[in-house]
Amino acid sequence: FEAMVPETMPKSLLVVGSGAIGIEFASFYNAMGVDVTVVEVMDQIMPVEDVEISKLAQKQLEKQGLKIKLAAKVTKLDRHADSVTATIEANGKSEQITVDRVISAVGVQGNIEGLGLETLGAATASWRRRSTRSRRDSRRRSARSTTSAALRQGFPSRGDTRRP
Repeated sequence: FEAMVPETMPKSLLVVGSGAIGIEFASFYNAMGVDVTVVEVMDQIMPVEDVEISKLAQKQLEKQGLKIKLAAKVTKLDRHADSVTATIEANGKSEQITVDRVISAVGVQGNIEGLGLETLGAATASWRRRSTRSRRDSRRRSARSTTSAALRQGFPSRGDTRRP
C-alpha cells in the first residue's frame, strides 16, 4: 500500500501515530471519504504541540469524523487477503478493529537531505536540544542568511516594494 498514491482508495484506514505526518494522512483520507481511526500512545494528538492546540485540533478532527484513540497502542496486526485486523490496548482493555489499510506514522521525520539548505545558512540540526535563546538567535541568523541569499539572487522579499 503506497499511502501517497494508492491504487485504490481504501474504505477504512488505521493510522498509528498522531504527529504532524499521521494527522496529515488521517485528515486527507478522511476528506476523501475514508473511515479513519487514529491510535496515539500519548495522551494527546500532535504530542509536540501545545496542549491547547492539540485539544482544539482533536475536537475539529472528531467533528469531521475521525475516530481518535489516545493513550492506546497497537499490540498486534493480523494481515488478511484484503484487510488488516488490529488489536488495540487502552486503559487495560483490548479491542480489535478490522480495516482495509494501515499507515504507520510513528517516528516519521521530514526528508530535507540534499536540498542545499546548509548553503543558505539554514539551521538543520536538531534545534529542540538547544536553549530558547540560542534557538531564537539561530533562527534570526538563519533568516538573515536566507533573506540575504534571496536578495543576492534577485528574489523579492518582504521589504522589496518594487513591482515587477
